Formats: sequence, structure tokens, C-alpha cells
Amino acid sequence: LKTADSTLGPREKDALQRVSDNGQYLLNLVNDLLDIAKIEADKVELDVCSFDLKDVVEDTCSGLLSLAEEKYLVLNNLCLDSLIMMADRVRIQQVLTNLLSNALKYTQQGMVTVSMQKIRESEVETAVLTVADTGIGIRDQDIPKIFDPYNHIHSDLNQVVSVQSTGLGLPLSKKIVELHQGRIEVESSPGEGSIFTVMIPVNRASGNGGANAPD
Repeated sequence: LKTADSTLGPREKDALQRVSDNGQYLLNLVNDLLDIAKIEADKVELDVCSFDLKDVVEDTCSGLLSLAEEKYLVLNNLCLDSLIMMADRVRIQQVLTNLLSNALKYTQQGMVTVSMQKIRESEVETAVLTVADTGIGIRDQDIPKIFDPYNHIHSDLNQVVSVQSTGLGLPLSKKIVELHQGRIEVESSPGEGSIFTVMIPVNRASGNGGANAPD
């Protein structure tokens, strides 16, 4: 594809792009399944370090800006202040990437907004990360299903907006957040959008996700 401008016609380029897209889809599917299997088998060890959540949000938004621009959506980053936390930076970015990419995929017009704050909940300092969109929304009865890796609710949503998604991003994100002793909450209205809120203790007590087995 990178060198095809002068050698291939539109049909050939389109065929190659479909092969590339499907290959990436299958790769994402395999990686997500492996991650979920590791977590369910209690074989994930978190790599806990100190980092600024603001930097993670900026990096993630920068990586997804092209997706927003392709759909003429506004990707609104309201995370302007530092929020230092102890957690697995890579896994937290994985969660945010899943939430933001889903929001962009299932939003046809309007904006996706990410914000954060620090609160004290039950005497524990907690980072609260929120991703809100103006997308197609989710019915109340379907919200529990989106976190089930063995449910096919994502197939119905994919048909509504014509996107390709494994449907494993949210189940995996929920498991990662729970490994950090946190939780995910969802508010959504069909046709009006969704708000995903991630709450994670600022200071993760241990580097292990419940097991000492190697990743």
C-alpha cells in the first residue's frame, strides 16, 4: 500500500486495504483474547509505577486524533491539570484507548470529551477518568452485556454505525480496572450518547494482579 501509487489501480488498492484492515482486526482479536485469558487465569502482573495521568490522556488523544478527524468529530481533552498516580501506566493507557476509540467509532456526529478529577472515596484517594460522547447510546438492558466477552451485543451496535469491532475492548478494560481495585460505571441513553467513568485508587498497593506467575 505504501508503494502502490504508481503501480496499482483503485481496485487493487481497495483489495489490499481490505486485507490490511481484516488482518489488523484479527490481530486485535487474538491479542484481546490472550489478555482476557491471562487475567481470568490470574497470570497477569501489573507493572506499577508513578506517572501523570494527564500525560497518558494527552498521548492517547494524540494517537486517536486522526480517527476523530476522519469522521469530522471533535476530540475534546479537558485534562489540563496534573494527576500523579501509582498504577500500571501501559494498562491504564490501554483502558483509555479502548474507551476513546469505542466512543469515536460509535459517534457519527458531535464530540467525544475526556476529563478527570481526583476525589476521596471511603478515605481512599481516587482518580476519576470520564469519557463522554454524543453517539448512538446503549439501552439500559444492554449495558451489562457490553462487559461480557461472550455476548454479541457489539454485533448489533456495529451494524448501526457500520464499524468493525471485536467487542472485547470493554470486557478487557473492566478486568484491567478491577485488577487495579477500581470500577467502571456507565450512563447512556439511546440516540443521545454515553458516559463511561473509570475510578481507580491513586496509589496501587501492590504490583501483582493477584498472582506471582510471569506474564
